[in-house]
Amino acid sequence: MSSEYQYLRGYGYEVLSHESNAVDLSRSKDGLPLLLQHDPGRPIGMVENIRIESKKLRARLRFFTTEAGIEAATMVAEGLRTLSIGYVVDDAQQTGTRDNMPVFTVSRWTPFECSLVSIPADPSVGIGRSSSSFNSNHIMTTATEATEISALQTRAREAERANEINAIAALIPGGPELAQRAIGAGESVEAFQRSLIRHLSTKPVATADIRGNIAPAGDRYSLRNLILASVDPAKYGHLCGYEREQSSEIERRFSMRAEGSFIPASVLRRDLATGLNGGRSVIEDTMREDMLLRVLRPQARVIQAGARVLGGLSGNLRIPRQTAGAETSWKTEQGEASETNVELDDLELSPRRLTAYIDVSKQQLIQSSVEIEAMLRDDLMKAADQLIDFAAINGTGIGTQPLGIRYTPGVGTVVGGANGAAFNWGHVVDLESRVAETDVAMNRPGYLANAATRAWMRKTQRGPDMDFILEGKVQDEPLNSWPLLVSNNVPKNLSKGTSNGICSSLIFSGDWSELLIAQFGELDVIVDPYTLASTATVRITINQFVDIAVRQPKAFSIMEDGLTA
Repeated sequence: MSSEYQYLRGYGYEVLSHESNAVDLSRSKDGLPLLLQHDPGRPIGMVENIRIESKKLRARLRFFTTEAGIEAATMVAEGLRTLSIGYVVDDAQQTGTRDNMPVFTVSRWTPFECSLVSIPADPSVGIGRSSSSFNSNHIMTTATEATEISALQTRAREAERANEINAIAALIPGGPELAQRAIGAGESVEAFQRSLIRHLSTKPVATADIRGNIAPAGDRYSLRNLILASVDPAKYGHLCGYEREQSSEIERRFSMRAEGSFIPASVLRRDLATGLNGGRSVIEDTMREDMLLRVLRPQARVIQAGARVLGGLSGNLRIPRQTAGAETSWKTEQGEASETNVELDDLELSPRRLTAYIDVSKQQLIQSSVEIEAMLRDDLMKAADQLIDFAAINGTGIGTQPLGIRYTPGVGTVVGGANGAAFNWGHVVDLESRVAETDVAMNRPGYLANAATRAWMRKTQRGPDMDFILEGKVQDEPLNSWPLLVSNNVPKNLSKGTSNGICSSLIFSGDWSELLIAQFGELDVIVDPYTLASTATVRITINQFVDIAVRQPKAFSIMEDGLTA
């Protein structure tokens, strides 16, 4: 079931001590539940005769004769032997380092479940690992193994057939009745589908109210429950079966293993600004403003501006890019066409690891509040978006950094002067001209500036006796009729000549969709209950693999030496 294997988590290596006084087996006297993929809603058997032998936790598995138990036993008989244990950490200490990361030894812990899993944390344990070959007594006697396996497989196939038929029938009025008849008659799934079509063809087409009768999957997901279950599996593990299931599905789909748990992108991208009942809290009288103080971060703007997000990738992405077009010319009616070549290169995007963390108090986590759940999602989303936004603007392309707009070769430039120059109306016109001169279509045009540049333009006239560059009448007013977004990820501490640390950037694009943001897999969340345990705080680390590239540099222009004071 478990060993002293060093398992790499986001905060360091974890080792479970298997000394006789380290493992609390008080919960194990009558056995522990055997689950599938750590899902409390999917019990498949019992774990019995639990004991410590040779610094490993060993036991005997007994599978239920339920549909799920039979299916799991069949998977074991056909080769799936990997196990994982669920436990509560009672005491842990840092006992060393490995690969420049701390090693924590859990000196006191309590097992509370064991699971049959497809991807184990500890590859050194599993069913039948105590001998050179699989001991079939875990499930059946050797003499009857072939017969029993055949019977189990047949029952598993029958269960699968019934489940598929019931799933199809659940969508159709009167379907469950038809399903029961089909299952009893031994109809295949395909035969049931054909009979269902014949049945529906004799009925009038029904209309249905689809305004929220079935909640989107994201509405079932609770980030708070996932974090609580990671901090205290014994107490809260039963709350996050759905969340674990989502993480396992992402692992399967992208062939990637989470260090913690994967979170579907749709969960964090939900609209978190509006609460229930038109924006009002359903528990207003229990909330205090001091509970919802947020870290102020620069606004993530490049995606809002129109950058193209390529999600759900699982490997390197190559995008052909035309670098020179074909030449054209006029010829006589029978004149021979000139030979021309279209030049292409490849824009390659590959996974680069983005990581950030937030700290959450345990007191905050146990609040069963809609706003707390929204705050957790919002903070995780903003932490990731802020890093993506910063890299899209300022990434140098050196080492692990993506290549952002400012350092991409071929981007148009406007120069203020040897020592910089105060932003003026001419610079705005020149930025647009640099893009227009390249024949880039103005599909998603717009400006990106920092707050200091916007403030300067609100105080600067276009010319003598003319309007200010920005009138300041509305928050999101346009600049020369194009959208202007403000982000303090746009630098204001650049240097030019004698103007040290006071120059600002101003970026214009005729088509922000030429900025590509590639996301590989989903957000991986690692819950660390140890590092800040003395302050009753949980550190939540997020990892995501991302790359950024400008597909058409000519779609962008930039001024780097603007003065705002």
